[in-house]
Amino acid sequence: MKNWKATVSIVFLVVIVISVFYGTQSKGIDQSKSKKKQSDRIETKQSVEGEKEMLNKGKELSVEQELKSKYKDYLKVIEEKLSVPIEFVLKDVTENLKQNEQDVLLVRYASEGVNNELFGEHFSVTIEKESKEILGFTNMSQKYVLSETNQLLSKAETAKIAKRFLDQFAPGYFETLNNLWIDQHDETIQLEGYEMKVSGMKYKCYRPITDDYAWLIIGGDGEVITFERGIIWIEGRVTEKWLHDSYLNEML
Repeated sequence: MKNWKATVSIVFLVVIVISVFYGTQSKGIDQSKSKKKQSDRIETKQSVEGEKEMLNKGKELSVEQELKSKYKDYLKVIEEKLSVPIEFVLKDVTENLKQNEQDVLLVRYASEGVNNELFGEHFSVTIEKESKEILGFTNMSQKYVLSETNQLLSKAETAKIAKRFLDQFAPGYFETLNNLWIDQHDETIQLEGYEMKVSGMKYKCYRPITDDYAWLIIGGDGEVITFERGIIWIEGRVTEKWLHDSYLNEML
């Protein structure tokens, strides 16, 4: 009788052990399947996002190539006269603009990644449509935010660089200018939602023979941040401000 009871107990224990073992195995299999499904969903989502990114990239390249083909004569002048930052690509060309009653184009370069929308980083040029004369340009880059490694130049250094630039860019133009003042000038850009100041030394001039104004803003690295000429000023600026994003936001 005792042996019988002992045998029953052993059999019962074996049944319990087997049940626990298969239950654990089944749970492990279910968890494995669940993880695989989750992994498959993540991979599918990543694949779709990757395809969208590639598609958008392809569209951007297509638009850029169309712009380069359509405006190649103007872009050639810009590339010959100016140094477009290598981190920027051609983004847009705006037509049907007037500056001092003359037809102009606004050519805008921007980064391929973040901070490339209105108020972000950009290199923009205004160029007269008929003569293909560059009226101005600006390089709104975060590298001109003041820091320990980017400090303002002296007034003497600013004047020297302004002359050197204009002698190369428009020979004889510097001699027609009367320098009015040299001082710090700030513009604001947005980097990932934060406002930051782009700063340089402004060399502002009056040009008697055309009764207008011109200026350059020189960065701490000795490069020209901004150049504008032919600016009409009557108790304030009269000439359009196509290089300024705040003006674009208001007018376009």
